[in-house]
Amino acid sequence: MNRIKVIKKDNKIVEWEFDKSIEWDSIVVEEKFANVLLTKNAHIDEIFHFTSDDIPIASHISFLDPDNDYGIAFCNCVAIERKDDEYKTSFYFLNVATYTDEIENFPAAQVLKICQSLALKRDDLFVEMPFEFEDSIEFAISVYKDFAINVEAFYKSCVAEFNSLILQAISYLKKIDDLIEGSEFVIELDDSVKVPITQFLSYFKTYVKRSQEIEIDYTIENTADGIKINFKEGELATVKNIKKWMLEYVSNIDENQMSNNLKSIAELRSTDILKLELQVQVDSLKNSLDIIKLENKYLQKNEQFLQKIISNLSTQNPIILNQHNNEIYSFLELGTKQLESNTSTDRELLKIIYQNTNTEVERQELLDHLKTIRDKEEDDSIIAKAKKSFWSKLGESVSEASKQIIRKAIEYGFENL
Repeated sequence: MNRIKVIKKDNKIVEWEFDKSIEWDSIVVEEKFANVLLTKNAHIDEIFHFTSDDIPIASHISFLDPDNDYGIAFCNCVAIERKDDEYKTSFYFLNVATYTDEIENFPAAQVLKICQSLALKRDDLFVEMPFEFEDSIEFAISVYKDFAINVEAFYKSCVAEFNSLILQAISYLKKIDDLIEGSEFVIELDDSVKVPITQFLSYFKTYVKRSQEIEIDYTIENTADGIKINFKEGELATVKNIKKWMLEYVSNIDENQMSNNLKSIAELRSTDILKLELQVQVDSLKNSLDIIKLENKYLQKNEQFLQKIISNLSTQNPIILNQHNNEIYSFLELGTKQLESNTSTDRELLKIIYQNTNTEVERQELLDHLKTIRDKEEDDSIIAKAKKSFWSKLGESVSEASKQIIRKAIEYGFENL
């Protein structure tokens, strides 16, 4: 028996009917707009029977029940979204997975961080929440797919796509393992990037000495196809340890994790210096490579060690090969900081602004209007003026679904979406 039903009149959506056992935080369903957040006793399969005719053209349907299995490791919330004829499933990782949690024997945080870098290169994936890691992961990626048959077929295809992304990330990590099986390995590099990569790897020796109090010895040689690193093993500088330190070096460096690795109070006091030195090395590499200008075909061909470094440049802005994606992502980051909010509704509104404006000046002007509209301490007459200006500059040029989203934001306020 279906516990969520669509009520229609004259073939138009009137409302959805929910079983009394389902707990919810928000339910707004109209002919052209839906915002639903179900928190307990409701699984995504409750709407598997829905067709496109059952979903309003501007919809955001979230399932946030940690007891559910959404088909992806550590995912604890999903959302089905529709805007006009565009559909996506957003997979959220909210306060899950610590340093000890793993996906396929690799740190979950490392796998999902690489997933972000891979997603940023593709048009059919979108990073809804940038990867963050303090004590646990907060992160979200959306998968865009054509809607076929019903929600069940659509959702399962999105799950399969996301899991394939995870497998691709794991394959990169496995290649790193393979590269460091012995006391030497070769990195295939184009001549144009040999120097900056060699400089970056040369600092690894200093990094290990500062963070581990262990001397390691290696040489870096030029080869016809790239560079070769020769390691000399010692009592503590085993291949296994070198692999661990190298992965840490080219991945995000977390202050707490680094502090735990340091051996003395004196070294603890040098943590900031070490991080600063490391940041200088990372900045130098990033600037030297000028990654955006590298050809896609070159990066795809060299997906062994170089991809790992590119995927995890310490605390830098994500590396994005899709220039259009890069610009949208940068604007979303700017907008969410100015609005001091990173909800899915905010990000959707920001995307609407970006897609329907041509200049940074126009976008900033609309952002300023949004900030005024959201300011509870602002005078009502000024808020009303901001709403009118926002709508006049954007409302008539957008799609019907976008109009519904904007109208609801202005009519009810962001906190009610």
